[in-house]
Amino acid sequence: MSLADAARLARAKKPASDKAVRKYDDDTFPRSTPLPQKKTAESGTVSHSAANLPLDEMKGKLVLLDFWASWCGPCRAGVPNVQRMQSIYGGEDFMVVSVSEDEDEPTWRSYVANHQMTWTQRFDGDDSLQHQFQVGALPTYILLDRDGQEIQRWVGEDPGHSILERIGPQIKRRLQSRESDTTAEN
Repeated sequence: MSLADAARLARAKKPASDKAVRKYDDDTFPRSTPLPQKKTAESGTVSHSAANLPLDEMKGKLVLLDFWASWCGPCRAGVPNVQRMQSIYGGEDFMVVSVSEDEDEPTWRSYVANHQMTWTQRFDGDDSLQHQFQVGALPTYILLDRDGQEIQRWVGEDPGHSILERIGPQIKRRLQSRESDTTAEN
């Protein structure tokens, strides 16, 4: 009798466990559902405040909130594109604020330092921003207008299109519309 046969025989003789076992397959795997979105009475658009964010820095700017965690593979893969987005569009009219959903602050600080994440960072150890902005998956990117109201949301990574390709055109349009408004005033 081989060792494998002996192990199978021992498992077969073992009494059944009282543990509940869940089997997941394509039919039983829990699916995420769309997040309920709050509507404002006037405009019918999504409204979130930016109360726990660096408001002084954000005032009057287009802001991209980047909800991520150092343990999230797609989040880590997206860091270079977020970095490029900040370097291309960042300045007086646009900024990125990365909001970490890590549970361990030293791990988060180490990751940020080791990956030259020099743009604005926020550690959300109590999940207050995650709840405030109804973030149910990572990474989630939320574009806020100059008043701190949500314009658009992107959830997850798309292997075929980087976050820079997905969000960049929207940012560029918004920044150009601001430039044309400023030129028209002068």
